[in-house]
Amino acid sequence: MNMSQQGKMRDPSWHSWGQKHSLIKRHPPGLRGKEIGLFYRNQQKKHGKKAKEFKFHLNVPKSIVVTLKNKLQVIAKLTTYQNISLIKKIKDGDEKSTKCVVPEFIEPKKELPCSEDDNSKNSHNSKDIDDYKFIKPNSKPALVYNNKPSTSKLPDFIPVSAEPTTDQGNEPRILSLRGAGDYKYSYEDIITGTFKEKLEECLSKGVKIRETNNEINDLSIALYEDYKDMLKRSSYKKLMQFREKLPTYKKSKDLLDVINNNQVIVVSGETGCGKSTQVPQIILDDAILNNKGANVKILVTQPRRIAALSLASRVAEERAESMGSSVGYAVRLEKIESRERGGIMYCTTGILLVDLEVNQGLTNYSHIILDEVHERDCHIDFAMCMLKEVLKQRKDLKLILMSATIEADKLSSYYGNCPMIHIEGLAYPVKDIYLEEILQLTKFILPVEKRPNTSPWYKQKKISKRLQAIDEKEIQHRAEVGPWVESIRNKVDYEVYKTLLDSRIEVLNIDLIFELLLHICKGDPGAILVFLPGIGDITKLIKQMNRSGHFPSSRYDIHPLHSKLSSIEQRKIFERPPEHIRKIIIATNIAETSITVDDIVYVIDCGRIKCTGLNVEDNISTLQVEWVSQANLRQRRGRAGRCQPGICYHLVTSFRARKLPERFLPELQRSNLLEPVLSIKRLRLGKAADALKLVPDSPAESTIQWAVKHLQQCGALDESERLTPLGWHMARLPLHPAAGKLLLLAALFGCLDRAASLAAVWSFKDPFLLVIGKEREVEIAKRELTLGEPSDHVAMSEAVLRWERLREREGRDFAYRYFLSVNTLELLSDMKKQLGDNLKNMGFLPSGDVKASWENRNADNISLFKAIVAAALYPNIGTVRWTGTRGRNAFKKQMRIKVRTPEDGPIELHPSSVMCAPPHNSGPIRSLCTNPGANWLVYRLKQLSSRLFLLDVTLVYTLPLLFFGELKVIKEEKIEDETDLNSEEEDRCQMTISTYKVQCNQDTTDVLFELRKLLDQVLASKIMVNSNHAEQHNEFEEKVLNAVVELITAEDEGTDYYKDEDDDTASDTSDCEFDRRRLKKY
Repeated sequence: MNMSQQGKMRDPSWHSWGQKHSLIKRHPPGLRGKEIGLFYRNQQKKHGKKAKEFKFHLNVPKSIVVTLKNKLQVIAKLTTYQNISLIKKIKDGDEKSTKCVVPEFIEPKKELPCSEDDNSKNSHNSKDIDDYKFIKPNSKPALVYNNKPSTSKLPDFIPVSAEPTTDQGNEPRILSLRGAGDYKYSYEDIITGTFKEKLEECLSKGVKIRETNNEINDLSIALYEDYKDMLKRSSYKKLMQFREKLPTYKKSKDLLDVINNNQVIVVSGETGCGKSTQVPQIILDDAILNNKGANVKILVTQPRRIAALSLASRVAEERAESMGSSVGYAVRLEKIESRERGGIMYCTTGILLVDLEVNQGLTNYSHIILDEVHERDCHIDFAMCMLKEVLKQRKDLKLILMSATIEADKLSSYYGNCPMIHIEGLAYPVKDIYLEEILQLTKFILPVEKRPNTSPWYKQKKISKRLQAIDEKEIQHRAEVGPWVESIRNKVDYEVYKTLLDSRIEVLNIDLIFELLLHICKGDPGAILVFLPGIGDITKLIKQMNRSGHFPSSRYDIHPLHSKLSSIEQRKIFERPPEHIRKIIIATNIAETSITVDDIVYVIDCGRIKCTGLNVEDNISTLQVEWVSQANLRQRRGRAGRCQPGICYHLVTSFRARKLPERFLPELQRSNLLEPVLSIKRLRLGKAADALKLVPDSPAESTIQWAVKHLQQCGALDESERLTPLGWHMARLPLHPAAGKLLLLAALFGCLDRAASLAAVWSFKDPFLLVIGKEREVEIAKRELTLGEPSDHVAMSEAVLRWERLREREGRDFAYRYFLSVNTLELLSDMKKQLGDNLKNMGFLPSGDVKASWENRNADNISLFKAIVAAALYPNIGTVRWTGTRGRNAFKKQMRIKVRTPEDGPIELHPSSVMCAPPHNSGPIRSLCTNPGANWLVYRLKQLSSRLFLLDVTLVYTLPLLFFGELKVIKEEKIEDETDLNSEEEDRCQMTISTYKVQCNQDTTDVLFELRKLLDQVLASKIMVNSNHAEQHNEFEEKVLNAVVELITAEDEGTDYYKDEDDDTASDTSDCEFDRRRLKKY
């Protein structure tokens, strides 16, 4: 609710909920403290009951139910008019249970008047439908039931369609989540075949690159003539002098011998040996010289976009050609194709996987080069796994794996001990300087540590814990490094000695890097490359350099380098500045591999990297800054000394460098596997567990099972572990499944701009700053941005939206007032544009503009936005209990919530959440729990620090979870305590949400179930192409979506604002005063 709604009271007829009544009696008098707890524990064991078994009661006002029935009747008449067959709910003989089985499709009857105009169906006025006589409140819905048993393997709540019709113009159009209708490209293909089957089918049509005829032979001759012309060009000759010095070029003959005589080889080489640019040219030039150029096309993959772009540009330059001749590239949203035969294509590994999805045999290519394989990200592992299968069927295909030395033996073993060839690096020496020497050179001293002020009494406990943690860290650090520091005490200054004993020196320090840059710039000329963990650190350092005045643009050319930069900005780093200007590149680990800036002389390695991790036991993913591995140290060191002897400054001590791990685990063993499992399904690799056994290093079985179950619960996979239409779309987005689902649903329901803001935050980070000493002010500012809603997600999205509206005029003032990072906001805004492009390519957004009016027709409906957030995050849910709502002086108490999750039981909200109640009597900040009633909480992350916390939460009611989560109706159990329910209620049934039960009137359940099926059909229609109902402004979709939106909004706001005024049974809530004492306690 927004600020203007805070005074509004909820209609208590909507919900009552609580814990199921227990048969345990009250404890006898005389017991105290622990004795009371032991008494209840023994009683629970005696009765064999769980300590906590929650049951929720959903009571929808009768006026809402009647209006919903009316709307369903209107929709039914509309579908008859538009010739759409609806799937009917099946009800068996048992009145206490409801289930879905294979439906009987009834031929629709043309009851509405139709215009003679051929276009009348698409342009008719809906007055005839709206004037259709509403049903009486007590009348039976006109549904047709069939008692045939179910043959579906899908969850009961997913309808199954009949066979597709042959004449779309005359026969009824059948919509369902799993029908065999006119799907968009590849969906039906993906869910009906395996990769092996599609590979055999693909190869049965022939291998295009192997074809030979007179025309292809003539093309080979023409390529040879072009090659001879290329040799004469002055630009080619100039760069050939450089190429001939590269170690890879010097090994051309050895490379060709191994490649021509083996199907798979491993090329290991030091950084800067030239393997990424020279190996594909050596292969192509050899084929052209032997008049076989038209039968060769080489695909070279890179882990990152910038590497593919820069390498393609460099190779085209070395061949004295424009891009698109013998060299091309393909990255997301950008592509220049090389010539069809006799060419080299650079692409990201993800693009290769897309090729394998549609052209399993890679029939357009003769050679595949997987570069930087040692990085072992998910895409690389999947590519190696799938190519292993392709090689069995295509004996002519050559695979070259290029890697750092560390992975060569393992890669060779994975491909049957294939041959290996090693290439040495360039001969320029690189000097290593470690932290102890850097402190000597810069005379850097850590500032005096300021101990937190403990004067405010309400902060004493929090600050005491912080001080204790600092002291423990200091003791641990000294115990670890103390003996080594003592051993070098006589070799360093006393100030350096003291600094090395301070644990803060092992925390990333931008001030130290700044001082080191000043020291380097006093010496010999040469470009500098600085490695930092993230974009925020890069921005902070650049700001400090600009503010200092020591790095004027007349003498220094400063470039950030990270994955979020545009291709044009990324290309600037390769340009050489004038002699009097020193180039400084400040980069993430994107600069570690593949890309080479020739004029780099100095490297500053901060020794840190952002790395994903996984707590396998709790399936908690982490993304945090960690120490680099020794492999990272070598890679970064290799960036220096390309044109002359270089220096690498490591901001780690020599002691710490020796302790670093040799390498990190492969990404598949550090991931929660949600995105990899979706990729497995999109690539038709079968069951997730079976597919992941084929990769070089398999993840834990428990993680695989958790990922599959999670994707089934969120609707991406069915019970047979196959992609649903929703999952198919989610798999095509380069996002976490939750962010992808959020975007898709928001585009459908019309609140895309706000959802895109939140999806960008989830993909990067929230814009709120952590200001030491201003925590209280930050909390107040964040709560202002919630619009009075109990939601962190509303606050995050509102921060981005408001800043975008004020960007040109008052953007910086707004960011300052609300403690927001302008740089983060700018990146989030750019990311939203990329998300719009992705949705446009998928057909979900015509213009690619996330701010388009139709896609934001419900932009002001925060209740709907919260429901979509709940849908995206499901099954990350918890139950909510309210405290401080009863007893004497209840209105003076601060209401709080207690949260439980099915997996963890009682759990706490992270202190950064707007829903985390502040300490008692802590000042003006009040909890957002001003309107108790929401039963559920959805969260984005669990974080394990001092204890387990939930991060980024939103409180929601029941209906969003019923509409967008799992919906299973089960037979009602006998009520043990009649006081648990209103005795007047009859025919109640139970629905399940995760592991919880929701009890509801049978008649209400029927209506909700029917509306849920209509919603499923609308969602499914988005995957079909030749249907009018899939258009943007289709009336059928609008009426279904509006019914859902109005119901969810009414529940969240506690009103029945669309009740029928003529209905005598409609309850009048205008006089209903909310009284906290009326809340039931269970």
